[in-house]
Amino acid sequence: MSKSWVLNSADEMETFNTRDFWTEEDGLVESLTLSLSPHSGLYFSDLSPIFSYEIQKMESLNLFSHLHLRDGASLLLNFFLNNPKPSNIRTKISIHESLKDLVPSDWRDQVQFIELVSLRQASKKRAYYIMGSSVGFDTFTHVQKIIDGGIEEVVFLASMVGTLGSSERASMGAQFISLSNQIIEKFSSIKIKFEELKKINLNDVSQSLVAIDRDLFNYCSDSYVAHLLLSQGACTEALFAGDPTRFIELGLNYGQQLVDAEIDTDKSKELWDFIQKMNISSSNDRNVSREFGQLEQYLNPALIDLGRTLIEGKFFKK
Repeated sequence: MSKSWVLNSADEMETFNTRDFWTEEDGLVESLTLSLSPHSGLYFSDLSPIFSYEIQKMESLNLFSHLHLRDGASLLLNFFLNNPKPSNIRTKISIHESLKDLVPSDWRDQVQFIELVSLRQASKKRAYYIMGSSVGFDTFTHVQKIIDGGIEEVVFLASMVGTLGSSERASMGAQFISLSNQIIEKFSSIKIKFEELKKINLNDVSQSLVAIDRDLFNYCSDSYVAHLLLSQGACTEALFAGDPTRFIELGLNYGQQLVDAEIDTDKSKELWDFIQKMNISSSNDRNVSREFGQLEQYLNPALIDLGRTLIEGKFFKK
């Protein structure tokens, strides 16, 4: 793993930002981007952020010195299954540090690890909790940790219904109502709100905490929603470590930080041996319809389940 940034030149950045030059809009890009909305919204960074499904031809990666994959666990596994080796690829790729053990051995020297960090701590006034597509015990554990830190109010942001079909959305709606009631009952000592992103007053988020439910990391590890709140002065849970040479500024108060995370080779081998043993296949058919809610129809359900198990910390042996 590289200990310093490998970034794109000005010419490479110009090429990246002119996506029509090296990508083609197709049904898959349009459908999955819609399914991942609002988290799939574009933002600018010197790391050149992109989802792996936007890469139609692997050789196009060599147009760039660096790309940042915004994929969550299931999309990242799908990418590595389709591309088990970085054959003739010189490009460095960054991913969120929490996904490091998903990297197969042949990609190890190509990958850097990053996290979103703030330059200052959040106030105790409010936390915005960005939810995933499902809820579980980890949600309560994470929220309790936030409350134990002295937060006075938690605003839950409903998230990513675009991954679900109509019957699943109805089920999720009922589940969300049930969860809401449980949260209100469990955390009755503080103020609780449930809001849609479009109803948030962005002029009132400064110094608020931004927390992200782990379930979202099965689909997206780099959410536009987080960037939107952070760009208005909100703060991440992680703080800047102090080395400006390992920091990419994205706003006055936050940025992306290179992390000295090492891949656990035993865990990585265990994961990829399991995938091979279970004969879990990838998805690479780009001829999908431009319909809302195609993400879970595109990905192999076994990959989605495996990704969720990984995110929840239930896969690897202790």
